[in-house]
Amino acid sequence: MKIKKTTTYQTPEGEHRTIVRDAFELANGNVRMIFQVTSTTHSLLIFLAGKTYKPTDDLTKVLIEWLGVKRVHELIADDGNFDLEKMKGLEADICIELIDNDAYEHPFAFVKAIAAPGTFYFGPDEKAA
Repeated sequence: MKIKKTTTYQTPEGEHRTIVRDAFELANGNVRMIFQVTSTTHSLLIFLAGKTYKPTDDLTKVLIEWLGVKRVHELIADDGNFDLEKMKGLEADICIELIDNDAYEHPFAFVKAIAAPGTFYFGPDEKAA
C-alpha cells in the first residue's frame, strides 16, 4: 500500500536547497514565502519552511541579495507591483535554525538566511566556486 506524503514545518536544522512553493500577501500587508526543501528527502514527509516579511522590512534588499537585480526586475508586474506568483518555483538555499519554545511541542524552524542556490548548500554533484 502506498502512503501519501504529508507536509511538515518540522524541518531539520541546517542548510538546505529549496524551491519557493508559494508566495503571497497576507491581509495585514505582510508577505509570506513558503519554501519546500528539495535537498533532504523523506519517504513520508515534505519539509517546508516559512518566512514572513513585514511592510517595514527591507524585502527588496533580501530579494536582490538572493536573486540579483536583473531577476528581481523580471518579477515586477506591468503595474509596477511585485508579482508574487512569479516567485513560485524559484530555487534558493536557506539556513534553518531551530528555536525551542516551551509553549510548543516542537522547536520553531526559523529561516535565518535566504541566498542564491549554491551559496550554502552543495549537493553531491556541486562544487564550491
